[in-house]
Amino acid sequence: MGQCEEELDLCEALLETQEDTIAELQAQRDDLLALAELAEAKPKEVQAIMEEHDFVIDDLDDRWQKFAFTLYNMLVALACRSEVAIAKAKGE
Repeated sequence: MGQCEEELDLCEALLETQEDTIAELQAQRDDLLALAELAEAKPKEVQAIMEEHDFVIDDLDDRWQKFAFTLYNMLVALACRSEVAIAKAKGE
């Protein structure tokens, strides 16, 4: 086998490895995008649950209401970051 054939074989092997890596990265990207979409929807789901059960946060001196408010705000922050990530992933 000549040097050119060896180099060609090496290039083909590298290309195959890169194609496999690209496919794996695309699959991971799809999984992360789906996860971001789930996270983005959570605040609206929580609002629906609160409305369904007539739950109102109106006394932040009550530790459980303050806790619920804090958790909700954490979900909203996560949803906002998810929305930005989704827009970037979709090229918007």
